[in-house]
Amino acid sequence: MRAYVPDYELVAPPDLRSALETMASEPGAWRPIAGGTDLMVLFEAGRLPFHKLLSIWKLDELRGIDVTPESITVGALTSYTQILQHAILQREFPLLTKAASWTGGVATQNRGTLAGNIANASPAADSPPALLVYDAQLELVSAAGSRTIPYNGFHTGYKRTQMRPDELIARIRLPRSNRNWHHFTRKVGTRKAQAISKVCLAAVAELDGITFKEVRIALGSVAPTVIRCPRTEAFLTGKSINNETIVGAKETIVSEVQPITDIRSTADYRLRVTANVVEQFLLWTKFHACCGSSRWADAMADGAQDPWWNLEEKDWLEAFASHPKIGEKPVNDAVATQEQKSIGGASPKILAALAEGNRIYFEKFGYIYIVCATGKSGEEMLATLRERLFNDPGSEIRIAAEEQQKITALRLEKFSA
Repeated sequence: MRAYVPDYELVAPPDLRSALETMASEPGAWRPIAGGTDLMVLFEAGRLPFHKLLSIWKLDELRGIDVTPESITVGALTSYTQILQHAILQREFPLLTKAASWTGGVATQNRGTLAGNIANASPAADSPPALLVYDAQLELVSAAGSRTIPYNGFHTGYKRTQMRPDELIARIRLPRSNRNWHHFTRKVGTRKAQAISKVCLAAVAELDGITFKEVRIALGSVAPTVIRCPRTEAFLTGKSINNETIVGAKETIVSEVQPITDIRSTADYRLRVTANVVEQFLLWTKFHACCGSSRWADAMADGAQDPWWNLEEKDWLEAFASHPKIGEKPVNDAVATQEQKSIGGASPKILAALAEGNRIYFEKFGYIYIVCATGKSGEEMLATLRERLFNDPGSEIRIAAEEQQKITALRLEKFSA
């Protein structure tokens, strides 16, 4: 039964201060509404329990994405579409942009907001697992002032949060990092999009070879709230990715979640799926450490045989971009450091020539010079670079792809030993 409109009161304050004063005047009475993609569903069904609605949609103080060297701050009214379109978020926080792409259809993405997804406090929401693994912080504001709290722990129970009745979420802050993270996410639902998840996983890992230096795992739809999985994270830290580790991680994760049986799925099904997506994460991370193409790692984790030449050029370019330039000291990449160790004795003249060659190569082809460096001296790599500068773009990208395949094969052999 549809709600009776005259039963509801809606006000739209002109600015943030007025909105906070209205909320402070009757704490708990006024329910903020932004995009309305969740509340309006309840309204249409006649099940919206809040009769005093406070529209914050036009409050400019809650909009915008600000970037500093230390963090990216996302305004509470930032829509999923704006998240999807932001280049730095795409590059540094890909799990969040992927979650945004899963959230409803285009209309919902244009209207729905990140803070609304958080405040609604559904354990099945798509964006919270990503926010957890990225160590997001929330800025909460009220007429009395503001406070910043970690997102981890914000949800205290089903549909319950740390937010006080007179507070709004103003901003979400994401700390930036130059660490060599591998980013992985999976959503299991009735459909890939426009469906509430049965299990949703987000995870990041930093590796030394194929040994976990640090790992973060978050899950949705398997507990009363979205959760981090500290026991599984601790189990994996310091371990290499092998069959024994995979079995142990699956056993640990199913002891850490508390799924329920509901209209969308059963608890037993969710437990099995949770174990399976954790296994996918581990296999994918191993393959992604061998080759920076996400689609190649996806295919390998799914059991494909030699999918490299079935990929598109954009996938090859993604793999190329995961490498440091030849002759430059790799940052946070122990594997690349080992592969380029033979260049360590090169003279300053050779290193300078490689740097100049890298610059010219990138200007001509639009991606870095890829060569299987194992066993090659600086002089050999420089000579090959100069020869390949005469290639046409179509020929060169195939040669670069062949070199990438050689690098990947060597890493697979090493990591499987």
